[in-house]
Amino acid sequence: MTSMFRFCSTCLPTSSSSEKQVQIAPPTDEIPQTRKSLDRYERIGNLLEQFLKGKLQHIHKFTDLPDGYFLIDEIIQLPEFKKEHCTYDEIIDVVHNDALLRFSVRGSKVRLKPPELNKDPDVILSKKLAWILRHGAENVGMKYEPGGYLYVDKILQLKPFQGVRLEDISRVVNSNDKKRYELSTNPENGRLRIRAYQGHTVTRSNQFDIKDYIVNRCNFYCIFSTCHLIHQLNTNPST
Repeated sequence: MTSMFRFCSTCLPTSSSSEKQVQIAPPTDEIPQTRKSLDRYERIGNLLEQFLKGKLQHIHKFTDLPDGYFLIDEIIQLPEFKKEHCTYDEIIDVVHNDALLRFSVRGSKVRLKPPELNKDPDVILSKKLAWILRHGAENVGMKYEPGGYLYVDKILQLKPFQGVRLEDISRVVNSNDKKRYELSTNPENGRLRIRAYQGHTVTRSNQFDIKDYIVNRCNFYCIFSTCHLIHQLNTNPST
């Protein structure tokens, strides 16, 4: 019996004379998007610091505001910021993502943070943790784990956390009066992780929804702010 086989030409060995030459891609100057964004934030942050320190020469007149504040809408009209095509929202992002904690923002105003606010090392570390856990992780190439967690060993490898020890982070977490942070071990891999309780930027996967718990009209718990809803369910079963 003769069997018919069909061979793919790419699966058959070829002689050295007919070997295809491997094409090696030429070097590229392309930078990952995360790195591009980070470089841009650094440039804008440095520009903002120079302006707020009075080191940028300009002829613009700015609204006179107390406490050293300047209107962001007026700052981005300077030639140096226009050259970067800098927007209002980017200034806000730069302030929130600044690992050096140089700026304070209030509404539509920004200023240099007074030096006396950054004297306590634990206060500085707490602010850096708030930055990375609420806003900054994706800008330095990190990804939030389910629940908004970041691994502590990865955080300690970042430039803003150079010189910081695990003991320092543990002390800041345990001594924080408002209990802003949670430090725990991932049961799946044993790695230490941390998250911020008050983060408003991070989307967490364990969001609470009361509808998931009201499964039986005659058997449920009363939860804060649900009394009126439960009364309606009892008095009007058709709802």
